[in-house]
Amino acid sequence: LRPHMSKRAYAKRVARARAAIDAGDSYEVCLTTTFGAELDHVGDPLTWYEALRKQNPAPHAAYLKLDDVAVLCSSPERFLSIDAATKRVEARPFKGTAARYDDATQDLRSALTLQNCIKSNAENLMTA
Repeated sequence: LRPHMSKRAYAKRVARARAAIDAGDSYEVCLTTTFGAELDHVGDPLTWYEALRKQNPAPHAAYLKLDDVAVLCSSPERFLSIDAATKRVEARPFKGTAARYDDATQDLRSALTLQNCIKSNAENLMTA
């Protein structure tokens, strides 16, 4: 696996983020990078996925093999769940979200709790 950003480029982003925090332009920064590899000459993508699962047994990992591409995912957050039997699709991100309820009072309470949550507000501002 190779990062899609060099260490030097990432260090520059860290420096810019720290400068923004020091200047008061931001109070929270989430820096990430992605990694990738061409697997056609390296081996079976399923073998890579199994190794990834051993190294990082995230609760919501996924392996998707299409005709000429494979997607390997290792995440603590479930983005989508598809139940073919019930034809139900469910999204359950956990950052900056709250459960919805059929009961209007309970739903309003959940919304107000989310609205007043400093951590959730920070996450929503960060990803907006």
